[in-house]
Amino acid sequence: MKLRNIKIFSRCRTWIFALFITVMLPLLFACANNGQDNGGNNAHVHAYTEKLTWLKESVITERTCVQEGEYYYVCTCGAVGTETYTVGLTPHQFSERIEDEAHLASEETCIDPKRYYYDCSECSAISEELTFFSGYRAEHKYVDNACVYGCGDELNEYILSENEEYYILTNYREDTSVVTVPDTYKGLPVKAIGEHAFGSVDVKEIILPPSVDTIHNHAFYDHKTLEKINLEGVVYIGEYAFYNCEMLAEIDLVNAVTLGEYCFSGVGLAEVTIPEGVIEIGTNAFSFCEKLTKMNYLAVSCADLEHLESILNARDDGKAYISLYVGNKVEKIPDNAFSYSKLSKIEFAPDSVCHTIGQRAFYSFSGEMPLELTTIENIGEYAFAYSGITELILGGKINVVGSSAFSHCEKLTKVIIAANRGGF
Repeated sequence: MKLRNIKIFSRCRTWIFALFITVMLPLLFACANNGQDNGGNNAHVHAYTEKLTWLKESVITERTCVQEGEYYYVCTCGAVGTETYTVGLTPHQFSERIEDEAHLASEETCIDPKRYYYDCSECSAISEELTFFSGYRAEHKYVDNACVYGCGDELNEYILSENEEYYILTNYREDTSVVTVPDTYKGLPVKAIGEHAFGSVDVKEIILPPSVDTIHNHAFYDHKTLEKINLEGVVYIGEYAFYNCEMLAEIDLVNAVTLGEYCFSGVGLAEVTIPEGVIEIGTNAFSFCEKLTKMNYLAVSCADLEHLESILNARDDGKAYISLYVGNKVEKIPDNAFSYSKLSKIEFAPDSVCHTIGQRAFYSFSGEMPLELTTIENIGEYAFAYSGITELILGGKINVVGSSAFSHCEKLTKVIIAANRGGF
């Protein structure tokens, strides 16, 4: 068996060698005579038909994007002929980034930075289509409250109310000293000023339209430049709405208004009037107003304060400095209204109809003064306890004096009770 296999292998090797001599050897020596026929069977004649632009030896003039190329024809064996042909321009190679006016495609906007056309790396031609961005985006630019770049951003921001019936101004950003709030926005009324709406601008005067009836919590919180604002149409002022507005020296409240806690605390008022229609006053609504020297209390049906702290909280220096005038239509001083206040004087209108002093109404106010109450009928518990009253005159028909109404009045040296008193 082995001997037979060896013979078969030997015959195959012989056949393969013969095939190589017959087919491959003429190819190896095809161009040995450089195209000259020597009469042999294996002679080769060059055929210069190939356009091999990549072959270095074929190049006469390299083609570029601005100049056609010229090349020699080449034989299939690689030999270079003498005849030439031309090849057209190459495409531009737009890969260079040049940032100058000549290459500027568009200026920067709030959406995109500047856009430039690419430059050809071979010939400096400028692309008409290929571009790149460079630099930074521009700030928004507004005309009629809308960004001119079409990004959809607005200078002053509004939100639609939950019932979708009106808008709330939530962020005022326009740089101006006098602000006129519009009465409408997108066809609906503007009825409210939102929280911290004016926290990012320095304005001196704000003109509210009659449509605005609500000022939300913290709307003008700690605004250091606000000097003037009209509040004629406002019926609700939220907590801390004007807190620490030191330059605001005058306010004009309307009749029907609710005042939130600390709404005017720390404001630069010298005198303030609580009008007849005020229905609620939050604790410390006018606390720490260092310049305030007089308050005219005219509220007829104001609700009792929920907490013991007063409308006018104590000032840090501990001095009595506010003169309180009670109007002729006031029937009751609410519970806790002026407790802990630094009152230097309390005066009731000559034709006063006030008949009730609420519980703790003047609890622990520090003013040392005589007090005459000629129309009072009811005095609540602790109404004047711990106060600085020096002399007390009670007239009218007093029906009820609450427990401890005058307890711990250490400065009180004289009490006069009119003969026509009630049966307390």
